[in-house]
Amino acid sequence: MGNSYISIMGLLYSGSSAVFDYVRQFEGFGYMSNDESRIFINGITILYELKKNNQKPTEEQKRKIISRFSGDFDNSLYWYNGNVAKNRSMFMGIDTDKSGKLIREFLEKIEDVDIKKFILLARKFIDEFCSLKLSEDTRILNNDPDACLISSTLLFDRNKAVVVYRNLCDQFIDQINHKSSYYLKGKDKTENVVANMENAKIFVDNMNWRIQLFVRDIEFIEKYDSKRLKNICIVSFEDFIRDEEVRNGVCSFLELSERSWYSHPVFETFFPEQSVLNIGISKGIKQEIRDYITSNVEIHKIISRNKVTL
Repeated sequence: MGNSYISIMGLLYSGSSAVFDYVRQFEGFGYMSNDESRIFINGITILYELKKNNQKPTEEQKRKIISRFSGDFDNSLYWYNGNVAKNRSMFMGIDTDKSGKLIREFLEKIEDVDIKKFILLARKFIDEFCSLKLSEDTRILNNDPDACLISSTLLFDRNKAVVVYRNLCDQFIDQINHKSSYYLKGKDKTENVVANMENAKIFVDNMNWRIQLFVRDIEFIEKYDSKRLKNICIVSFEDFIRDEEVRNGVCSFLELSERSWYSHPVFETFFPEQSVLNIGISKGIKQEIRDYITSNVEIHKIISRNKVTL
């Protein structure tokens, strides 16, 4: 059999890194990066969405995609400067001449194909690109992409995905604490970002947009290959941190049982006693803000999808 992939997916500070740190304790996996890689942000997502709508990339879009996959780290290629460092990390050890050749060939091959053929060609490209760096049969991608683009899991021949959601108010405070760009419009990055109603409304709108994309993508999977839904599990960050049985369930879902068990880890990267400190960080926000967030974010559209829940 060919290579397989595990996708750890969150919704912007929803706690998916905890699952990633848990999985990293098991031996025998390959990682494009120690944190988040940039395969999809580098342009595969753009090409995928265009193909779904029977559209073609512009010459400028193709130029940027080729540049990114050829190891060009020019800030102007990215909407967010942090992508440069993460892309540089992903490209450590990659022959950029080979990766550039791969992306040019891929762009030529997908020119006039339908979505079914695109998916098959994308699977081949992603696998060959990852193989420029990794020799392991199972590869882990952390938030590459995140859960709002979950239909990307179809772009692997074999994939299992873990989607992580979190207490909404804690998630809001974590984004505030990290000065997420969604709260910095027109502001200097040194300026204090506060948990007020204005930012709560931005948070709600952004989360609902991400949830709508998630639901849209789940519906695409249902239409394209409904059997793939069984390869997706949804887990609460809080339950994962507090409950060993939940972690064991994720372990079974990802078929980790034959690898080194986390109580005797090869690498110690998961520390629930530290992660639990990230639970309840929103206890100081005003009740009106808490009520607004919890009553308006449509997180139930993720949680209630029993057919894809662990």
